[in-house]
Amino acid sequence: MARSRAPRDYGLNGIGELNELNPLTGVSAHFNNANEWRKRDTDGDGTDDRALDYDANGNLIDDGADYEYVYDAWNRLATVYERGTTNVVAEYRYNGLDLSLVGRIAGGDGRVVSNGATRT
Repeated sequence: MARSRAPRDYGLNGIGELNELNPLTGVSAHFNNANEWRKRDTDGDGTDDRALDYDANGNLIDDGADYEYVYDAWNRLATVYERGTTNVVAEYRYNGLDLSLVGRIAGGDGRVVSNGATRT
């Protein structure tokens, strides 16, 4: 069974940045020239509710709502924090092949990950 999707309108602003609008709900998203999602109106009231932030390498570092993200020197996700706190939500470690070996979710045990398959 096919899922129906809400209609979307897309357009470019005056400096060539992509904008998305759901005409039924008024929810919108704004992207920059690097295709990074910059702002989001989540309730359709015409004002942006979330402002997302990226580092110089294009990694999302703040989702504007719940989490802040820290990356290692190779731009791999290392730690996720609750926004505005030092509470760790998740941590990730990698091997020399860029495979995530251990991911720890807050309150849980580490899990070994190999080629996308999780083993406990």
